[in-house]
Amino acid sequence: MKKLNLFLSATFIIAASSLFAQGGWAPCNDCEVQQVDMQYHYGSDNVSDIDQDGDGNFASVLQYGTGNLSNVNQDGAADQLGYGGSTNDAWVHQDGNNNVSDIDQLGDNNHGVVWQSGSWNYAKQLVGAGYAEHNSAVASSVGSGNGILQTQYYDNNDAMTEQFGTDNDAIQYQSSGPNDGAAGSYARIYQDGDNNAVNQTQNGSFNDARTTQYGSGNTSVETQNAGSYVASGLWTNVSNVYQDGTNNKNCLTQTEGTTGANWSNVYQNGMGNASYTEQTANSIGSSVNYSTVNQMGNYNTACVQQNSLGI
Repeated sequence: MKKLNLFLSATFIIAASSLFAQGGWAPCNDCEVQQVDMQYHYGSDNVSDIDQDGDGNFASVLQYGTGNLSNVNQDGAADQLGYGGSTNDAWVHQDGNNNVSDIDQLGDNNHGVVWQSGSWNYAKQLVGAGYAEHNSAVASSVGSGNGILQTQYYDNNDAMTEQFGTDNDAIQYQSSGPNDGAAGSYARIYQDGDNNAVNQTQNGSFNDARTTQYGSGNTSVETQNAGSYVASGLWTNVSNVYQDGTNNKNCLTQTEGTTGANWSNVYQNGMGNASYTEQTANSIGSSVNYSTVNQMGNYNTACVQQNSLGI
């Protein structure tokens, strides 16, 4: 049996009726994030390549100029179980344009940090792969046209991105996959500037994603899939989005696997903003969808679709 639970105010119902008459969800559900391309390195500037095996290692890279490349690999191959190292730290600081930083860390309790200043820089981090827990990935960029990609697997991981400038994008992907029902992961992105984009994807139980954007023409996309955790009534997906400016868009999709709950909160301040929320609770009848949308300003659009699929 399919139920459609819509928590809508009277004013929203009037606005929605007009919206549906004009063609359904199209004005809301058109968020797209294009990743900034990684810059190709031609070998004419600085290149740093660090490879460390085992536990408790520390790598630090400082590069100034244009077209620099930094590779840090802490894979823990010396670990007899082959699952990766533990308690490794990698720090990369690049000042200039068209620079690339790539950090790969396998294992538990690792920490990766990238700081880039300039334009058209690219930072990629894989911090916590395999059976990896309690890892943190932090990236910060100042300038225009910068791209950040951070990936984490398993659970209890933390990813944070900060970007200041225009035409930047940040993508964060976390998956607790095989350890469904564990503590999950925490992702947060902060952007200050215009025409920036965010894409956050979380798979597994107990996900928490937060996005803050200041400026105009920004886009935020969040996707959360809670898996098959069975505890009734627990918040397995949590999303908070705050956008301050004009002509911003937010698209959120939450899917609950069994009997948990989806929770989303969107706040938009300014004119010409749009918010689209779709929540699906795949349950046996005891799950919950909860969504709040607050828009302050004129000519804004809000769409909420909630589905509870049970018996």
